[in-house]
Amino acid sequence: MVRQGSVARAGRDELITAKVGENNAITDALVHEKIGREVEVGLRHAMLARSLQRIALERLAALCPKDLSPALALRMLRLGLEEERMALGLTKAAGETIASHWQG
Repeated sequence: MVRQGSVARAGRDELITAKVGENNAITDALVHEKIGREVEVGLRHAMLARSLQRIALERLAALCPKDLSPALALRMLRLGLEEERMALGLTKAAGETIASHWQG
């Protein structure tokens, strides 16, 4: 009787192991598919962003600095500083840094 119980438990354990293995394979496939989609979207967005940057840089290069209003020049400076800090992984916004410098 003890032997039959051991055999039954071993059989049940094998079924559970097989089922877990199937679930792990499905989960693994889904994770790989999701990662692939994220990489594809990220690459597409990066290409689009570079195209937009190129167009914007061409437009900016054509501008005469004297044609910019002081307010627009300041906004462009702030945006450039914020984007650079974000790209470098720095946490404080450029405005906070500038404000704290002038406030003492």
